[in-house]
Amino acid sequence: PEDGKKELKAPVASDLDDKKAQGKAAETEKAPAAPQEGKFHVVKSGDTLGGIAKQYYGRASMEDMIFKANAKVIKNRNRLSVGMRLVIPEL
Repeated sequence: PEDGKKELKAPVASDLDDKKAQGKAAETEKAPAAPQEGKFHVVKSGDTLGGIAKQYYGRASMEDMIFKANAKVIKNRNRLSVGMRLVIPEL
């Protein structure tokens, strides 16, 4: 307009759809990736974290990796319960 005022444009349905799509794309980018499932190990009598690490990684010193991946399940790293299902993360 010639009087110096800005003319407001009403949003068009396609504009709103574009903004929704952009918002969803941004949400998708921000969302953490689903945890990658590796192998599982069911604890047997006599199992230790070091022994399990040696079995899957070839090195008992990798036990901390298994412990951290199963922190919600393992309360004491020196006391594994028979039947516990442990995630064995991939390297």
